[in-house]
Amino acid sequence: MYRIVTLTGKSGSGKTTIVDGVRRQIKRVELILSTTTREPRSSDLPREYEHITPFEFETLDRLERLAWKRKVADHSYGTKKSDIEKFLQQDGLIGIMILLPDVIPILREMGGDKILNLFVLSPGEEVLKKRMQERGDSEQNITKRLQNERNWEADARTMGEFHFIDNRGNTPHFAIADVFQLIMQSLMPKS
Repeated sequence: MYRIVTLTGKSGSGKTTIVDGVRRQIKRVELILSTTTREPRSSDLPREYEHITPFEFETLDRLERLAWKRKVADHSYGTKKSDIEKFLQQDGLIGIMILLPDVIPILREMGGDKILNLFVLSPGEEVLKKRMQERGDSEQNITKRLQNERNWEADARTMGEFHFIDNRGNTPHFAIADVFQLIMQSLMPKS
């Protein structure tokens, strides 16, 4: 049984929408809290992020409490080791989180085959740009993210770590259903 499900994909690909949809359908799925120095967005899910100061983030890092850390668009992101370990050790709950592709090997090292990694295939850059504008990202941030994320799908295919979830259409219902099905299959007893 998977203990942690990760979603990776380009900015604006629908990861948060998929996580929210799956959590509404499966009560045993809970967000794994990530930590960031950026300001809250209206699109953030409840308990998706702990928003802290750069000093607090640096302190967590110095104390080696973070499983991983990354800088994205001038903000720091990370997840505490204790938040990941909670789901790896606890029966009955499945943790779900949104991650950058290069963090997957770190998480795999911690959880082995208890991790299900999903990569969300997204529509073209114009649609992604529009979605990021709608959530309030600056033009500079959008341009930087689109450039940085251009090769993520190819890299994900090369890594061999991911199941691919198609969210290139206009509605996320099929992507949510695909993730739901993968999680439910993992909950079924093996015969």
